[in-house]
Amino acid sequence: MSGSALLIGILALWWFALRGPMLNLLRDAAEAFVQVNENSSGDWSVRAPISILLPPTAQRPMPRQIHFVNLDLPRSDASRFTFSIPVYWAIILAIPSAQRKLRSFLVGTAIMAAFELVLLLTFIRMTAYDAISRIQGDPGFLGARRLVLYLVPNVLPYMIPFGLALALNRQLRVQVLKLPTKMNP
Repeated sequence: MSGSALLIGILALWWFALRGPMLNLLRDAAEAFVQVNENSSGDWSVRAPISILLPPTAQRPMPRQIHFVNLDLPRSDASRFTFSIPVYWAIILAIPSAQRKLRSFLVGTAIMAAFELVLLLTFIRMTAYDAISRIQGDPGFLGARRLVLYLVPNVLPYMIPFGLALALNRQLRVQVLKLPTKMNP
């Protein structure tokens, strides 16, 4: 019960106070890999570098080299990639009298931030390839692309905090997975 209240409280704090600064940090980190500009409404315009040669078509008899794809990413979609850290915090803080809670908290926060950046960049890259494959009319990429474009923004940001918390905190693994504790001789 206290874990649920903690989750609600931390998510409210994230929504009202931390989401903006976390989005700014995520955008700044992403700019090491892609060009990101924020417009006045907070939405992102992303220029994703991609090097692909489009084959000739009936409408365009010469092959065409593409070096980048411009994408618009609504602020609400970008926010999904900052959600994992507060969920992770709530999980770790909800562990009663956990040993090494501070270590799990700090290390997990850093790992979670890296995951969020990777998820965002994967989403951008897959969305860019999706746009290119639609131009080409390439149905072969459709199934895998749809799966990744579903999992990356809609599933993984919500699942990874739980797996990471279990991986980093032994006491949580024991409590959740009901692992046997060491027997003293």
